[in-house]
Amino acid sequence: MFYALKNDAWLSLVFHHKKTSLWTALRDMLRYIGFTYVNTVAQPLAQPTFHKLKHPLRVLGESLIVNFQKSAARKIVQPMSLPMANIIKNVAERVIYKGGGATTEEILREVVPDLFDNDLFFDAASKSINDILAILESDFELDENDLWQVKSGRQIGNFIPPRLRVQYYVIGYLRKASKATFDQIVTNILPLLSNGHRPSREDITDVLKEVGISHDGVHWELKDPSTLAVQGVLSSFVAEKPEDYIIPASTTHNQQIYRLAILCQKAGLVPYIGKMERNDPMLAPLKPLTQLNVKADPIQLKRIEQIDIIWATADGTPVWAFEVEEHTSVLSALERFVSLLSVCPEMGKSRQLTIVAPKARRRKIHQELTSSSYIGHPQYLENKITYMFYDDLEAAFTRLSGQRNIHLEDLSHICQLPPSGES
Repeated sequence: MFYALKNDAWLSLVFHHKKTSLWTALRDMLRYIGFTYVNTVAQPLAQPTFHKLKHPLRVLGESLIVNFQKSAARKIVQPMSLPMANIIKNVAERVIYKGGGATTEEILREVVPDLFDNDLFFDAASKSINDILAILESDFELDENDLWQVKSGRQIGNFIPPRLRVQYYVIGYLRKASKATFDQIVTNILPLLSNGHRPSREDITDVLKEVGISHDGVHWELKDPSTLAVQGVLSSFVAEKPEDYIIPASTTHNQQIYRLAILCQKAGLVPYIGKMERNDPMLAPLKPLTQLNVKADPIQLKRIEQIDIIWATADGTPVWAFEVEEHTSVLSALERFVSLLSVCPEMGKSRQLTIVAPKARRRKIHQELTSSSYIGHPQYLENKITYMFYDDLEAAFTRLSGQRNIHLEDLSHICQLPPSGES
């Protein structure tokens, strides 16, 4: 088939078999020949099979259409059983997920002990750094801070035990879907379990029996979290404990941004961090947005992008903006807020524009919020913004960071309104 097809031509295989491990066998074999694996699509059958009718919770009742493409430049992908490549990738993944990104040096530092343990160190030493980088580049990429990150679309889990990986994806899918048939679960998680492990139908069924429950004999649902906690199942997936949030060493200014970013994530939002602050390595593990979903002219956009931190939805729509003013002029914060209001006026109506400052700057804040050019006609910014002090934010962070989820109101309670006519 590979030699018969023209360059860039497609190959689609229809897979329907009770042994789901054959899916990964087909995929790996075709990748080794030189095809590029693209995706897997589920195709419902017109009539369920006898086995599906007899065991609806355990038998796959849909066909999988596995799509490949033949590229002009044939690139043979070696099987994942190559020990050295596997070790390097496994360690890289472990280090990246532990630190939210990793330098080449950090990865190599962790790789050496693993290579020694597997008698592969001297084999690796005979390779050039470019050979190791080529292994990394197959599944990882460097971000703008020169930290290795997992490529978009790549599945995690080389270093996670096979059963735990199945459990990880089953729990994640059922949390998202609330309830689902066995077919839906398998066809959604099977493409994610593609790193060296071939889970069988029994593997997935065993995990489902452990973490799921069926009330109608057709659909699976996730067991109550308290039940799973008693079983010890959720030990790997629970939210961080408060003591896990050790504020990294940095400037006081950026440490406040770090606290706001953590609270942002707990509120179900995604942080956007200003361009200057984003260069601080301590903020990189937070994986902030790099773009906002706003339509602004170049001048306004440049000001908006300098806002210290913006809480946003997953598509980059701003929800709440914060300017941390430690030494800089409060006027610069007001100028940036005005630019944001020009494209997101609703943020002013809900007062989701907040200045964060130390109490030592109380007098300066009161002065600018009562007599600057942005106060009164035509901006009336005093009716659209709030402010809070460092001490109040730090106390709120200590109280809220231990919760799995928070609400915007939890933080708005510590915000203060601009003074009326004070100096």
